[in-house]
Amino acid sequence: MTDKIAIFEQAANWAELSSSLSDEQQQQLKAWLDEAPEHRDAYQKCLKMWRSDELENMLEEQAEQLPVSSKKPMTKWLWASAFCSVFLLIAVNFLAIQSPAKPESIIAKTNTSQSRYVDLPDGSAMKVGPQSTLSYLFTKQSRKVELSQGESLFSVQHLSDNQPFIVDAGDTQVTVTGTEFSVDKSDFGTQVIVVHGSVHVANQLDNTSVELTAGQSVEIIDGKMGEVKHLPKSYNHYLDLDSTQPQWLDAYQMSLGSVLAKLDRQMSEQISLEDNALKSMLVTGRFDLNTPKQTLQMLALANKLRVSQYSEQIIIRNN
Repeated sequence: MTDKIAIFEQAANWAELSSSLSDEQQQQLKAWLDEAPEHRDAYQKCLKMWRSDELENMLEEQAEQLPVSSKKPMTKWLWASAFCSVFLLIAVNFLAIQSPAKPESIIAKTNTSQSRYVDLPDGSAMKVGPQSTLSYLFTKQSRKVELSQGESLFSVQHLSDNQPFIVDAGDTQVTVTGTEFSVDKSDFGTQVIVVHGSVHVANQLDNTSVELTAGQSVEIIDGKMGEVKHLPKSYNHYLDLDSTQPQWLDAYQMSLGSVLAKLDRQMSEQISLEDNALKSMLVTGRFDLNTPKQTLQMLALANKLRVSQYSEQIIIRNN
């Protein structure tokens, strides 16, 4: 119990600093989050609590009860420490994972080059990538996401082995109980990347499945499950839950189709391939999503491809 309290206190300190971290502090935070899944879970919970009206209201009410001499400037978390019993009560009620009496549903939709952070009622969270549409349903029996298009990174709170978290991406289904992973569904195929924990990926077209663990990815292209890729330890997911800025895309043995899908969502034009077989070409590199058109030109040049641009469409061709 002492370890959990210490983790929560450290997470609370990071949450308070979240909007003003220096570059060095961001590196320290990332290192701390990567040490254990419990650190990441605690940090996400503290961020949620930090942003909540409940904490603000509770602190204001308690401040009014202090003697005048005691009323000196204090941070939220110091106020919370001064009234730890109330704070812990709020924390338990706010952070406890309880199934709602009625099913809760959420629909998330993003536009071109837009991402969105969403807290889920089961204590999980997701970072929805650009040009993405998904719906989430939470009941006592199940937690299910239907990803119609696009990509999302999920940080899943473990409830019980009997209440899995399922992402349905058409012909691909991903099942977990608690982990961090992403699913990308596009016209080029479906990609699953695991950041922490493990997931079960099922390809319902040919009844094949695979278990992925942290640092692994797999793609389903034309209904066929590809080989499992082992990502380098330095790999960073561009849909980082803790970042508000667009990230560089680190592609390691990633299909060209998967890379193009991510670039496509940053532009108003639609990217297509003249030769459909090109989508399976493996690509490795670091790509700037803030300048998608320039990045696309560099990607084509490095892979001996040609970019033909029209008013509403960009076609990738063989040289």
